[in-house]
Amino acid sequence: MVGLYGDTDLTWSIMLTLRLADPLQGDQVVERLVELVRAYPDLGRQPELVRVGPDELNGIEEGFANTPYGDHDPLVRVALGDDGRDLVVAMHHGAGDGLGMLGVAAVVTGLPLTTGARGIERNSEPHNFVSRSVQRVLEALLRPPARFAPSGTEGQPGDHLRHSWGSAGKVNTASLVSATVAALRDWNRTRDPSRRGRRVVVSMGLSRRPGTPTPTPTRDTAFARFRADRIWSAQDAREVMRGVEPEPEFPARAEPGLVGRAVKVLEGRLGATVLVSNLGLIDHPGVTRARLWPAPAGPAGVAVGLVGTRSGTGVTLRVRRGWFGPTEVDELLTMVVDQLRANPGQ
Repeated sequence: MVGLYGDTDLTWSIMLTLRLADPLQGDQVVERLVELVRAYPDLGRQPELVRVGPDELNGIEEGFANTPYGDHDPLVRVALGDDGRDLVVAMHHGAGDGLGMLGVAAVVTGLPLTTGARGIERNSEPHNFVSRSVQRVLEALLRPPARFAPSGTEGQPGDHLRHSWGSAGKVNTASLVSATVAALRDWNRTRDPSRRGRRVVVSMGLSRRPGTPTPTPTRDTAFARFRADRIWSAQDAREVMRGVEPEPEFPARAEPGLVGRAVKVLEGRLGATVLVSNLGLIDHPGVTRARLWPAPAGPAGVAVGLVGTRSGTGVTLRVRRGWFGPTEVDELLTMVVDQLRANPGQ
């Protein structure tokens, strides 16, 4: 699965950061983490609670996102701000997904956290893994997906993380896709016009369960992938997404050696142009702000996350350091957010 998404070097660490209305007590969080791993042993060992000051929050997010999970490490990471109001939850994507992280946060906070995210039908994959894999390899050979023009220093490990908060009105997945594709066009037009006209591919995280009631701290996820060359508005995106079918699940048994060798040959041509992920609206007064950090894949490594609360919307950008410089990351996030604000909730 990792290989066919275009990258074998990811940490696969996804993350959810919440700002809470009422503070949590550290000893209470530790007790709840004991209960969490007892109830869900697939999450591995009990994680240590990391306490951070107000100036250390961004640093702990980058650390959680960019540190690989060892074979005997906990598969959940949790940090709490010194004032008890900033909560960071990270998970290995093999153990949990976006709704799974919300489930962890619900256990840790003691709040019945839900979102408006809708799930897909469980048996909705129309193709088997082998046939779709052959199709992906042929695409990589003949028409690889477009990339954002690079601006970073090649070989830099890890990801840059940037976020924006605002009340731009209702923002949905279709408007997020449209804004991201528009930002790609503007980005490449000013930096590398030769990339114009190439095949734009968007990947999108899906769930096989709804966000209500409170989701369990587990993984029940799917993955979709679609052409975005003709998306010029949120309505275009909505029509394209309506016909998208999820990718097949990775088989329980596979030949990792063969897959690994094929990926090393084609890794610069696999994957998608960008990944988008929308966790929906966390509709609970106990959460005032939120941001979602999906895991980027592919050589360019670009992922855009979206999550809302009653008081606003958090947009995140997570990109590969070896592909983007720190200043350019800020510029790209501004381009995405400007597009969203220009056309909110289309």
